[in-house]
Amino acid sequence: MIDVKLHDIGEGMHEAEILQFLVKEGDGVKNDEPLVEIQTDKMTAELTAPKAGTVTSIEVQEGDIVEVGDIILKIGNENENNTNSQLSKQTTEKVREPVAAGGPMEEPQSVSTARRVLAAPYTRKIARDNDIDIEKVKGTGPAGRVMDEDVYAYIRQQPSSIETSELEEAQLSIDESGETEESHFFHTEVHSHDSRSFLHTPVAGHSVSINTRAIKDLSDQLGISPFAFLAKSAQVASREYPQVNAFVDEKEQKVRFFTDYHIGVHVENKMQRIENVEKLGLREIERKLEEESSSNNISTFSIFITDNYTRISTALPKGQAATLAVSPEEERPAVLDGEVVIQPYMDTTLFFDTRALNGFEAATFLTRLKQLLENPNLLLVELI
Repeated sequence: MIDVKLHDIGEGMHEAEILQFLVKEGDGVKNDEPLVEIQTDKMTAELTAPKAGTVTSIEVQEGDIVEVGDIILKIGNENENNTNSQLSKQTTEKVREPVAAGGPMEEPQSVSTARRVLAAPYTRKIARDNDIDIEKVKGTGPAGRVMDEDVYAYIRQQPSSIETSELEEAQLSIDESGETEESHFFHTEVHSHDSRSFLHTPVAGHSVSINTRAIKDLSDQLGISPFAFLAKSAQVASREYPQVNAFVDEKEQKVRFFTDYHIGVHVENKMQRIENVEKLGLREIERKLEEESSSNNISTFSIFITDNYTRISTALPKGQAATLAVSPEEERPAVLDGEVVIQPYMDTTLFFDTRALNGFEAATFLTRLKQLLENPNLLLVELI
């Protein structure tokens, strides 16, 4: 009999949560086959079978917190299992003999078993957090492995994953008593609840500089504000990286992905909410930006044109997975075709909740945004 215990998983972690059992009592397992999925404060991992055998007992339940050294389940060794299997088979044959003598024996009904899905723990977590049955997701990886992008693609095919009422509850603009929450976050002063928001939400940031020469030239040619290009580019990039356009549901401890893109653009203390950016062209976005400031400041993603990143980083709107801060444009020396020339640049920083996306995902999102803005023809292709 082998006791499968929570071993020292490093990272200074001494306990873990049982997320999901991948086997049940009575299942035969192979050496190194995944048994259970666990999660610590820093990572998600699978514990595998130390040797082949049969799961004889499961000692804890999903959702339990176990410490290093605690027994999670027990596995009987393979020899014992084979002996038990033979005894069981002999007993079954003896029981069946009288039935066969008395008349025709009914054919046993086949029992269907769920297919074993190949997927990494983090991929399973994405599916579980969005109430997706991972068995329904078609894997495109090696040997049919379900990849992160496979789950995201499946999510994008589903109806909107969160009701507007839930978002309104998470991002109150003005409550019945007249007190404001979100709107205070972006004032010149830093209010006391800004600090609480920063301490409560694990915020990180990633920055890139974007050459705006091409987008400025096209903007002047078409008579469309660069902000319209920025909003559309952000929507296209977040369509490819849906973690950005998401909602962190702290109550349910899940990250939910939006299929609609309601982008709030904040310029010079004016906020304009543009609904369903995915359905709008550049001129339609431009008209929305020229309208009066919106009284509804509930957005799935926000863009701030500001030279003060600190105010934004401490005020990621409650529940919102990410916010894009864009600096005013400035001219800088750059090397083009072997010559030093002056070019316009803007700094863009994506502040994000690390529970919704990681640094790599933030970096790849900004890389795609930079590509679309520095090569606007690529953006125009997306609009065809």
